[in-house]
Amino acid sequence: MNPSVYSRYRTAFVEALAQSLGQPASEIDSQVKPADPAHGDLSFPTFPLAKAQKKAPPAIAAALAGAGAEVLVPAANLSEQISTAGMEGSS
Repeated sequence: MNPSVYSRYRTAFVEALAQSLGQPASEIDSQVKPADPAHGDLSFPTFPLAKAQKKAPPAIAAALAGAGAEVLVPAANLSEQISTAGMEGSS
């Protein structure tokens, strides 16, 4: 049985995100969840990563949306953009 389009899309996202973060895909996989439809298809919470790196979640999210997009979008050919959500007014 062939994996669904969503499954292939999710796997590519996890692999590209892991590459961008320099972490094994197995550590990223369980953290990638379906997003609120208003925010896109997939979400990756930055809180666990922020705690491990001792950085603010908005800083991690901004770095992934910026520099991480250079790896995520072209490498996985997944989307037109990557953006942060739920961080308005945070610092």
